[in-house]
Amino acid sequence: MTDYYPGSKTPKKQYPGTPAQLPASPPEIGDPFRLVRYRGRVIEGYTLGQLARMLGRKPVTIRRWESEGVIPAAPFELPGAGGDDRGKRRLYSREHMEGILEIATEEGVLSTTCKISETDFTTRIVALFEELHREFNDNPQKR
Repeated sequence: MTDYYPGSKTPKKQYPGTPAQLPASPPEIGDPFRLVRYRGRVIEGYTLGQLARMLGRKPVTIRRWESEGVIPAAPFELPGAGGDDRGKRRLYSREHMEGILEIATEEGVLSTTCKISETDFTTRIVALFEELHREFNDNPQKR
């Protein structure tokens, strides 16, 4: 039986392939985007795009999560060319990336069928960011 678009005699397009599935191997953090100096400490900075790839999402989804409060805003930023705010880069430290990946794995967020609202993902991510913020501010010369 052919499905049609609502109110139309045009048949719906059939696309080959299967629904998105998790990769066979666990996600990886990837290479650092750039080394950033923060309070006398050098940090491996990872972009929002790298975070999105690690979680199997699109960057727009991560930006939406930030605006909706699902995850806190990126802890570090690099200004755009000439200090322009429109070109800024959101950056996460290696500790943030490792913590987010661990929590996402434990809460099942890496699954395409997971509903984040039914998990403790947000609560745990907020706690992680607060803990790392304290560590970065209390121990600026840690590395």
